[in-house]
Amino acid sequence: MKVQAGSRILGTGLMFFVALLFTVPFIVLILSSFKDEDHIFDPFYPPDFTNFENYKMVFASPTFVPAFLNTIMICAITLIIAIIVSSMAGYVVSRSKERIFKWMYIVFVFALIIPAQTNMVVFYKMGTSLGMMNTIPFLILIYLSGNVAYTSMIYAGFTKSIPRQLEEAAAIDGCGKIRTFVSIIFPLLMPATATVFVVEIFWYWNDFQGPLIYLSNGDVPTLMLEIYNFKSYVGTLSYSVTSWAPVSAICVVATIPILLFFLFTQKYLLKGLAMGAIKG
Repeated sequence: MKVQAGSRILGTGLMFFVALLFTVPFIVLILSSFKDEDHIFDPFYPPDFTNFENYKMVFASPTFVPAFLNTIMICAITLIIAIIVSSMAGYVVSRSKERIFKWMYIVFVFALIIPAQTNMVVFYKMGTSLGMMNTIPFLILIYLSGNVAYTSMIYAGFTKSIPRQLEEAAAIDGCGKIRTFVSIIFPLLMPATATVFVVEIFWYWNDFQGPLIYLSNGDVPTLMLEIYNFKSYVGTLSYSVTSWAPVSAICVVATIPILLFFLFTQKYLLKGLAMGAIKG
């Protein structure tokens, strides 16, 4: 009993420590966003929660709202396409007995091993030759090429837990392959879909490297690019070049939507993981 109690105390302490590692920086960020520039690095200077000048500066930026809307659009379109394509691919790979689909599963695994950075030069040349650089559709294609293999494996692993008898019964009732998938299989894949939705939206929302390379001219900003360029905008307003208080404010504004999204959807993520969405 003493050993079990000690293990629980140790486990609780470790979880509390890890929670602090992730929580404290965000709390410091919020406090810094309510300070003026002269006291931004003074940990004992109390923030003024009635002072919203830093946040006013964020929304006064002419590119903030377009960047915010572009990010939402990129996330929505990419997720819809990824869910449709990867759910079908995962279903076919897990159900088909043909050798080519077994090899396709190996290709999916191999695609996960290759670092995304190794493809950047190829994608950059491809986008330049096709005239698609600095466009949202090209960035969406980059995201899909990098993540569909992973999401297809999630769906393939989850599909293996669905009894084949359901498909056999549907076939007896006259359902074709497409109707069987749409009407029977896909609704049962909702926990996997929730897992894909939550995990992938974090990737698309927080990605900085992709927009920096493939949207390099700044005509189509995303939220992460807006944060990167915000210091220059603040500098044009006669503030210090290193104005960290307004930068803290824009980081808070960019974090709150995705944080709220996670708080409302974490139960679906945990349910999907518990039901085997990443099994196989």
